[in-house]
Parts: sequence; C-alpha cells; structure tokens
Amino acid sequence: MLNNVFNFLLITGVIQGFAFNIVTLSFLNKKKISKAILYLNLIVLSISLNNLQAWLIAKGYTSSWYIIKHLEIPWYLFIVPMFYSFLIYFLIIENKYQKIVTLTLSIFIVEVIIRLLLISYGYTTNSGSAIIKNYTRIEEVVNALIAIIIFIKSYKIIFTEQYNYPFALSFDDMKWLKQFIVLGCIILSFWIFAIVLNYVSEIPTNAMYYPLRLGSSLLLYWISYQGFLRYSVMTDRIKLRKVITKNIQHPETYKTPKIKSQSDLFETICKHIQDHKLFFNHNLTLDALAIDLGISSSRLSKIINKHPDINFTDLINEFRIEHAKSLLLDSNFDNYTVISIGLESGFNSKSTFYKAFKKFTSLTPTEFKKKQQKRAKQDVSLS
Repeated sequence: MLNNVFNFLLITGVIQGFAFNIVTLSFLNKKKISKAILYLNLIVLSISLNNLQAWLIAKGYTSSWYIIKHLEIPWYLFIVPMFYSFLIYFLIIENKYQKIVTLTLSIFIVEVIIRLLLISYGYTTNSGSAIIKNYTRIEEVVNALIAIIIFIKSYKIIFTEQYNYPFALSFDDMKWLKQFIVLGCIILSFWIFAIVLNYVSEIPTNAMYYPLRLGSSLLLYWISYQGFLRYSVMTDRIKLRKVITKNIQHPETYKTPKIKSQSDLFETICKHIQDHKLFFNHNLTLDALAIDLGISSSRLSKIINKHPDINFTDLINEFRIEHAKSLLLDSNFDNYTVISIGLESGFNSKSTFYKAFKKFTSLTPTEFKKKQQKRAKQDVSLS
C-alpha cells in the first residue's frame, strides 16, 4: 500500500516536471532563452527522467531484455551541477567561476559506457547481475562525492562570496537561495544515509530511496519555479531600471536645500524627494532623509505629522505608488510584470507593494490597470 502511494507521488512529480519544461519553453518561445532558464529546465528534466526511470523499475515496466533491464542511467548526476550553473548565470558571475557542464557530461558518458560494457560482459556470465549491482553502488558513491563538492562550491558563492555579485544583490535578496541551500544540505544528508544503509542493510533499495526522491523532487521543483519567477522579475527590473534612471538627475555637486520659511517646509521636502527620486531606495529612513535635508529627524517628523492622516512611511509610499501607477498605465511597460514594477518603484517585496497600493487606491495594481484601461476606452468611444 505504501509503495503504491510513493509510486503515485513519484509519477505525479514526473508529469509536473515535464509540464514545467513544456510550459516554460513554450512561454519563452518568442524570446531568446537565457542560460539561467535553460539550466533551470535541465534541473527539472534531470529529476523527471531519474524519477521516471525509478517508477518504471518499481512498477516492473522495464523490458525483460537483459540490456534494458540493467541499463540504469544516472540522470541524477546532472542535478547539482545544473543548479550550480543556474546559480552563476542567475547572479551574472559566469566569468568568475568554473563552468562544470562539460566535465559533468564527460563523466556521465563514461559511466554509461562502463555500464554498457559491464552489461555486455554480464550477459555471458552467471555473476553478471552481481557485478552490475556492485558497480551501481560504486557509481553512486562517486556521483555523491561529485555532488557534495559542487554543492559546497554553491554554498560558498551564496554565503561567503557575495562581493562577487553586488549587481544581482541590488535586485534580489537571495533569501530563497539561502533557504534552498539549507534544505539541500538536509537532502544530501538523507542521500548519504541511504547510500550507507544500502551497504549495511538488507532493506530493499526502493524503500530507502523513495522518501529521498520525493523530498528532493519537491525541493528542486520548488527551486525551479522560484528561480523562473525570480529570474523573470529580475530581468524585468534590470530593463526597467535602465529606462527609469535616464530620467533621474544626478547633479555633480549636491547642495543641501536651505529651508527658511515654515510655510513651505513640507512642499520643499516633497520636492526634494521627488527631484532626487529618493523613494526608489527601499531602505530609506526618516533619519537618512533628515541628514540629507540638513535638519533633525525630530523636526522632520513633526513637519510630516502636521499633515492629517500621514506619516513618514505613508509619504514615501505615496511617491512610490504614484510612480508605479505611471508605469502601469504606460503602454511601453506592458510587457513587464506587475511585481517588477512595484519593486523598481521602491518597494522591497510584493506583499508591501500590494498592501500599500490597496491602501491608496482601494484596488490591486492589476485591478487599477484594468479599470483605467476600460475608462480610457470609454472616453475614446464617447469622443
């Protein structure tokens, strides 16, 4: 009964993986497929092929032919190297790190050739199945060591070598990648445990590897979906920023505005924020703005709070929302995601953007855009 449940979940994950590949590549059919997205798809494809093979073996669907029955292709060998490759292209640091795809492919081909030779030899001897079984164990240990080494390299990139990708850090906080690395360490531990158990225990191989395959599949499908969405948002933000920054004035010599009369204090503050696009900085604080203006933070707070129903956060978010609204209604930005527009307007997350947008407009960004487009069409028809 338990085996049937595992088999069902396994084949369901395989179908999901193939669907991801088809949908992703179809979605990008009109665009140039980047290497980051290509490696994401190869991660999913490797998992799907590996699990499909495991499912076929478990269900007894493998051929009775000796060569097909013993031809277990090590698709799992590609999973960690493909993640590493995705990582260096996602972070735009491919020129600073070793490219390991060719090496991995070479090892894969060698392993398949060795297995074919052993199958040919084993077919003519009585001990053929035992020889192939022992080779499979050795092959898995070697591939596990390769995966661990490459995974450690990925760990170092994310946790200790952030100085190599400051550009990417300005568009992504990497929290999701850090979470994946931590969970990946747990999955690798499960794999090592399964390998050791496979040597010392008489428990059937399938019973040891099903939980590992299901856990790693869920984790890696998650990183693939996350990676695709994050990469799409990141590339949109890079393009958006190039357009937006053209309209920002950066004077060579910055002069702190002199605030004299009490009556124009608030107006001067707003003009300063707008002119220098300070709201783009999602880390902007009251103290930082006060220093920029050359006044105390307590005085700045009093000036802002004198206006009804507004505080510092609302003031900055209002600028951000107005900027986001202008981008949402500009047909030149129709191809960019709503999330990328919100993040490039100064918000630090999708949730804060949607919450603030709803507060100021009583609509979600998508609802606002549709409403304004509908109104524009009505105005055209009336005219």
